[in-house]
Amino acid sequence: MTLPLPLTLQKKLSKIPMLRAMEIDYRLYDGKQLQLACPLPPNINDKGTFFGGSISALATICGWTMTSLKALEVGTNCDVVIAEQNLQFLTPACSELTATCECTVPETFNGRLQAGRRARLDLTVSLHSDGERVANFNGRYVAVPT
Repeated sequence: MTLPLPLTLQKKLSKIPMLRAMEIDYRLYDGKQLQLACPLPPNINDKGTFFGGSISALATICGWTMTSLKALEVGTNCDVVIAEQNLQFLTPACSELTATCECTVPETFNGRLQAGRRARLDLTVSLHSDGERVANFNGRYVAVPT
C-alpha cells in the first residue's frame, strides 16, 4: 500500500525548481521503503545516458524525503540537511531511473527528535535502470526540529 506524501512535505519539495525540471515522480512509500523515479529525456547528457548530477540529485532527494517522512512519523516537523554522502557509479543509465531507499529507524533517532534535539539517520539508496543497478548511494542526514 502506498501512503500519500504529506502536504507539508509536498510544499517543501515544490520549492526546489531542479526537482520539477528533472520530472521526479513519487512512486511508493509503505512505511519502510520509499521509491522515486525520473525519466531520461530531461536528465540526458551528451552521451545519451543519465547525467551524473541528476543521478546524484535523485539519490540525495530520496534520502532527504525518507528522513523527512520518518521525522513526521515521530510527530516532528524538521529541517533536514545532508551532512555526508558517497555515490558509486556502476554503469550508465539508459532509461528511466528509479531510486529506492529502505529504512529501519534506530530508537535514538526517534528519541532525540521527541526530546527536541537534532537526530541523524544513515541511509542507503539503490538506483536502477532497466532492471540493472546503476549506482549505490550512502548518505548521512540530520533532522533539526523546527
